[in-house]
Amino acid sequence: MSLLGTWRTNVVVGSITFLIVLFGNLQVNVWVTSLIRSLFWAVIVFLLTYMFRWLFAVALASNPRVEGEQRSLTNDESQGDVPVEENVNKSEVERETPEQAAAYVKD
Repeated sequence: MSLLGTWRTNVVVGSITFLIVLFGNLQVNVWVTSLIRSLFWAVIVFLLTYMFRWLFAVALASNPRVEGEQRSLTNDESQGDVPVEENVNKSEVERETPEQAAAYVKD
């Protein structure tokens, strides 16, 4: 089970909270009080963001339908649009020369 996003998500949300609380408190408090309250709320929101990301990851992991959709999306992305032939004998595949490949790319 992996958490969605990274710790950077928590840092960004905490930093935005820090700035909002700091500028909101500067209007009514001295700067030291505003700074302390901003740091306090930034840490609280950082931890809450981690908790909600963890809960969301647990909820997605316990839902087999979502897990199956994620697995099929991963398989689709890895194979691309080119169908894979499983019964290809490697000796039957001829190697293209760089000139042939360049001509194919130009077309």
